[in-house]
Amino acid sequence: MRLVTFAVSACFLAIVASQGIVYNSWICTSFSIGATTPTDVKNKYKTMIANLNKDTTLKAQKARATTFLNKNWKLIGTIFDKDVLAQTITRSTGMIESRWKITTYLKELLAKLKAKLAAAKFTEIKNMLWAKDKTNGNNAYYFYDEWKEDLLAAIPAAAKKTEITKIVAEYEKANPDFEAEKKSFLPGKGFNKCSLT
Repeated sequence: MRLVTFAVSACFLAIVASQGIVYNSWICTSFSIGATTPTDVKNKYKTMIANLNKDTTLKAQKARATTFLNKNWKLIGTIFDKDVLAQTITRSTGMIESRWKITTYLKELLAKLKAKLAAAKFTEIKNMLWAKDKTNGNNAYYFYDEWKEDLLAAIPAAAKKTEITKIVAEYEKANPDFEAEKKSFLPGKGFNKCSLT
């Protein structure tokens, strides 16, 4: 019984912790990765991002990012000295922390909606959210309002729309930091999709 409980707990933790970071999202610019980065370093970066998505704590993600930069900074081509390296580490770990906060916010909102929606409708809405997240290079600040409109459009019953609107509004009111951060980032400012080609 303990083994089953442990396995279920481990799977739940991995689902909760997974960040769904796409390698060509705004995060790559925080690592100073771009079109001129050598192919072998780009491949190491992609592997590092895949492993970031497997990490179950923010501390582990920050450590992985720091290790990657410390090992590869001379190969990246845009980090010229230890001062720039320190700035890049601060920027990249800050972006990873921002992503952690964003996904925590979205996952907690989804948890509130799950209790109020039929399983199939919830799955549709959840998949819609994460598809937008991937398509928009993890820029939730950019697509969040559009997703809310799509969320309500996917719910045919007027009474249910009103209930869901209230849940979302109450959740946003209880979590004002997300909206404040969203307003501080204009589309394209700090969240450019990265070209690794």
